[in-house]
Amino acid sequence: MKKPTLLFALLSIVFISGCSQLPKNQIYSRQKSIDWQGNYTRTLPCADCSGIEQLLTLNDDHSFVLHSVYHNKDNDKVVKKGRFKWDNSNSIISLPNNSKLKVSKNKLFVLDSGAQIVKGSLASFYIFNKTPRMVGADRDIHGCIASAGYQWSKKHKRCVRPWLK
Repeated sequence: MKKPTLLFALLSIVFISGCSQLPKNQIYSRQKSIDWQGNYTRTLPCADCSGIEQLLTLNDDHSFVLHSVYHNKDNDKVVKKGRFKWDNSNSIISLPNNSKLKVSKNKLFVLDSGAQIVKGSLASFYIFNKTPRMVGADRDIHGCIASAGYQWSKKHKRCVRPWLK
């Protein structure tokens, strides 16, 4: 009876000691662990219109497209494209205008100047919520739809399907 108990105890010690230490270079990374790519929306209050609707698309190639629609009599639209960067912790992305967004599951939190999540009565305006991914919604910085096989051609200066000539 003592042999199975001793064997179980030894195996438990080996298993626990083998799993207790992670390699020093292994860091929890939202960039790798969360499905962050996709479309995110929010609506901002506006002094001279009924609201500003924003759609932010984050792509695998670290490009983004931000569509802003001002709900006024002309429904003015502004589109900004560019590339974003991950910080060293791989949990915050920075846009070219120095905006910082904390990546969370199905949400992006716009951070304040101290790199903190905004709190208080206006906090809901500083959250982008992820929308279901629609086929064809994965446009890159050039407007090419990767899921449809398009990629940017420097030679042709347009989106092409390389296998079609």
